[in-house]
Amino acid sequence: METKLVKNNAIDIDRDIHASGHGALIFITDGKATLHVNFDAWETAAPAVAIIFPGDVVSWSNVTDDYSSTVLRYSSDVLRAASLNIEQAVYDRLREDRICSAPEIIENIMRPLFKLFGFYYGSNEFTDTDRITALQLQSLFLGFHDYSNFHGKTENNHETSRTRQLFSKFMQLLDDNYLKQRDVQFYTEKMNISGKYLGNITRRQTGLSPKNIIDEFIMLHLRLRLRDHSLSMKQISRQFNFPDQAALTRYFKLHTGITPKAYRLSEKNKK
Repeated sequence: METKLVKNNAIDIDRDIHASGHGALIFITDGKATLHVNFDAWETAAPAVAIIFPGDVVSWSNVTDDYSSTVLRYSSDVLRAASLNIEQAVYDRLREDRICSAPEIIENIMRPLFKLFGFYYGSNEFTDTDRITALQLQSLFLGFHDYSNFHGKTENNHETSRTRQLFSKFMQLLDDNYLKQRDVQFYTEKMNISGKYLGNITRRQTGLSPKNIIDEFIMLHLRLRLRDHSLSMKQISRQFNFPDQAALTRYFKLHTGITPKAYRLSEKNKK
């Protein structure tokens, strides 16, 4: 996708749950909303900045009529370039704390940064904007990480902090492996924890079991694939590691009550 800067208001917000095909740095300038990412939720009130990574499962709710934001949308390639020389711990922390509303960050970093992006993307003179964006994001992510470590949410309850870290790790593993792995045991072995412990973590964070989360995540991506009519059922079955189309149909019907073909037809008729 093309990296670009866009302005959104309340009617532009996608309230339906969806997998983000791009990363986004969202500068919320007016109003309030609840941002849902990967079965977790953050309350936002302007001014604030939110971070979304490619592949995140996202939806919005409780969006006030006066909501407005400026959004920098960037591709996975830009994120990879921004990730050079950044430790994974930086992204783990960013995934835990998606929202920043600290006045000193907003006034000294975000407003000047988005003014800078507006200058770059508002002119045809700049031809290397992806690289410029990657370097700016790299600096921003490192700064957020340091600020969060020093000033951020210092939870007194170590168990609560550990729970959020493990939930974030589970969601990252799921995002990396959902096409091939649907069994809870695979994820507990990767995390070196018991199924019971993972269940306690996911229920505390979302009210759902690990299996519920895995299935909902897979179903979301299946629906997205089925909306793409360039993909055959056979291709989708292979992508999601089903032994055949019949297995895909059984799985989809178990969770929706209808067959993939029926779902695809219903989505086509909506257009």
